[in-house]
This record gives sequence, structure tokens and C-alpha cells, in this order.
Amino acid sequence: MTHRDVIKAVLRGQRPPYVPWACAFTGGARRTLCGHSGNDDLHSIVDNHILYLNHVLTSGAVDYFEDLGDGRV
Repeated sequence: MTHRDVIKAVLRGQRPPYVPWACAFTGGARRTLCGHSGNDDLHSIVDNHILYLNHVLTSGAVDYFEDLGDGRV
């Protein structure tokens, strides 16, 4: 099963083959883990089932949103 399949099973109320995970880290923990692993892309290491875009944006890794002005994105 892919991560997506596991999440879909959970959303359908089915019992997944394992518990899906989504780990986020504080700034200090993120820096420590990146330094320890030698990799700035923690998503590739942790391999979360759910991507939190606000966490990705604050880490500066990816910019998925376009600022439309007037407080809109």
C-alpha cells in the first residue's frame, strides 16, 4: 500500500495495515536533525503520510502559494 492508500483507508473508516504518521519538529530539533543527517530535506527522511504546507512554507523549503495581495493567497 502507498501512503495515499493508507490514508484513504483511514478516511473510509477501515483499519489500516499500520498507523500512519506525520512528524513535525521545532526549529532547534529540525536544525539538529538536518545537521545529523547531512540533509536539509527532512520530508525525504521521515517520509510523513500527511504534508503540512504551512510547516513546509515556514521551513523555507517550498513555496506553493502565490500572494494575490489584499491579504489573499
